[in-house]
Amino acid sequence: MLFLCVAFCFLAAWFSVDCNPSPVLGDVVVDRYEIPKDCAREAKTGDYVRYHYNATFIDGKTLDSSYEKGAAKVGLIGEGRLIAGVDKGLQGMCVNERRKITIPPHLAYGSNGAGRCFWSLLDCWDVVPPDAALVFNIHLLDLWNKADLVVTKTISTPKDCKRSVMRTDFVRYHFNGTLLDGTSFDSR
Repeated sequence: MLFLCVAFCFLAAWFSVDCNPSPVLGDVVVDRYEIPKDCAREAKTGDYVRYHYNATFIDGKTLDSSYEKGAAKVGLIGEGRLIAGVDKGLQGMCVNERRKITIPPHLAYGSNGAGRCFWSLLDCWDVVPPDAALVFNIHLLDLWNKADLVVTKTISTPKDCKRSVMRTDFVRYHFNGTLLDGTSFDSR
């Protein structure tokens, strides 16, 4: 009888949990809610990333937004320059992916919180209270690394070509510039 009771409880717990293929990176919970079909490369330590974000508290109250500022955030992954939870949450992202990253207090601003003071006005207030968990909705726009190589593709070469371009040559050329996701940004 005890065995049946334990088995029933185990099965009830198993089937009551919603399956979420999103990873948990340490204590950071990642919900990958929009994943592009093609991913040329995932973000990793040492990559510079450019992304838009909306940061809120767990209750949904807005903390900060790059959209409201009118400029995307640029950061370096894995070098301790970003909020630790955001740094972890950006790992493995593809260009044009959207994620919801839930960050526990110890990987956000911790037990100290974060505040702002305007000394000229002698006015101070708490922006992030102590022990606050944060939620970042992030859209990765692009990424690059100094080790990335420029990829060139020769479409055609004349049959009678007897000489290659040299360093001191004046060159006229046509090009099509695209982002890693294939989005065209310039063509001449």
